Amino acid sequence: ENKIKQQSEIEEVPTLKIQGKIKEVSITKTKGSNKIVLEDSSSIETLKTIIMSGIKVNGIADMTNPEYYMNIIYENGNVQYFHLWINEKGETSTFINTEDTHTAYTVGKEMTEKLIEFIK
Repeated sequence: ENKIKQQSEIEEVPTLKIQGKIKEVSITKTKGSNKIVLEDSSSIETLKTIIMSGIKVNGIADMTNPEYYMNIIYENGNVQYFHLWINEKGETSTFINTEDTHTAYTVGKEMTEKLIEFIK
């Protein structure tokens, strides 16, 4: 009985799921062609941490055009597509999974700084 309760509590945590082993992550500015491809394990681990720290924003996300596209490519060939809004240092940032554009996720200041490092 205890196990069932604990499992349902875990499922209610409104974070995004990573769907397997990640092969690479690409981040592209929506205006321009600079594509950043992250394939090294430390960058991938950092990005996993950023995504999994995302906190669901209640209400329907009415987002303006994204600044960045982020694609997570898995070793099994699956791809997750995200729209990304990276704010200034000291601010939160936002992303949405394109499969559910009504749900936005925000990440804290520390994670924004990590995102800024990737796109510099």
